[in-house]
Amino acid sequence: MPRRRSGRTRRAPWSQVASKLPGYWAAPSYGKCHIDWGGTGVQAVLGPGPLSGTAADSKLPQAIVAAREKYPGAKFKAGHILNQDFGGIGNAVENLTILSASGNSSHRRFDNNVKYAREFLLKLYQEMHEADVNLAEVQLGIAISIEVSSTRCGWMEPDCYICTHLYCGAGVAGAVPPEFEGSNNYRRLVHYVAKAAGNGTISNWSF
Repeated sequence: MPRRRSGRTRRAPWSQVASKLPGYWAAPSYGKCHIDWGGTGVQAVLGPGPLSGTAADSKLPQAIVAAREKYPGAKFKAGHILNQDFGGIGNAVENLTILSASGNSSHRRFDNNVKYAREFLLKLYQEMHEADVNLAEVQLGIAISIEVSSTRCGWMEPDCYICTHLYCGAGVAGAVPPEFEGSNNYRRLVHYVAKAAGNGTISNWSF
């Protein structure tokens, strides 16, 4: 159980503490990638601290140019596998895949619930800080995994570079101090993580 700070120890301002919290408990680990179809997946454990990625390069993966020409109605996007707000880099081939507008919208539903979960994770850390919990002894985060299906939309180019599905998973990682298990911030964290997991199967087969 995390120790509480001594009453004689002056509590640092929350803004100062929040800026130094880790963005990851486990940095992103990517699978294999190819310049034409992009990445195959990623795993990471998000922390409560700041994260910042970059916008997607609209011309990556390379096969997206031909995909747009063949299927203009699909409105293909250079889709982040790991969302920009989770530190995903937009010009790294291993973090991109070709997503239809529909697939991108479905992926956003997963990502948005993880974003809400991170908001409550940060609020929970603030609550613990204000209760004088030693945050150095707490390692609570959100584990996410995203797999790009190996099943492709066809055999010919560019269809063979477009995945049919993304499979996304999310879970709470680490233990909350027992006295905070009933905290509204913890319950909302758990709620939104579960909602993200419930929106984890993303169909990209819609063009």
